[in-house]
Amino acid sequence: MRHSRPAAELAEAGQTPVAVAVNDQLRLLLGVADALRPDSPHGIRRLHGLGLETVLATGDTREAAATTARAGLRRYRHRRRRRLRPRPSPRTQRRRQLIRWLKGLTVGRGRVRV
Repeated sequence: MRHSRPAAELAEAGQTPVAVAVNDQLRLLLGVADALRPDSPHGIRRLHGLGLETVLATGDTREAAATTARAGLRRYRHRRRRRLRPRPSPRTQRRRQLIRWLKGLTVGRGRVRV
């Protein structure tokens, strides 16, 4: 893939790469990162001073978790592997749309249950 290097660079910088495609063509690649609150390291030190163990649990990439953990966290857990779901077929999309529409109907005093 031609765009994997920029995505890897974003990940190494502690950002989660987000790709935007239009008509199956990559149009935008950007990095999203959580901003640490300025008082976070102090709060984490206080928790450690109380004898508590802190662990960051995130669904982010390993690099993003490591960057966030630099605030003083000793351990972090990140997502293991991203599982991409295949795009639903047009038939499945129509069925889901119909079910959502049916759930919104009201009959008599109550709602339709599907």
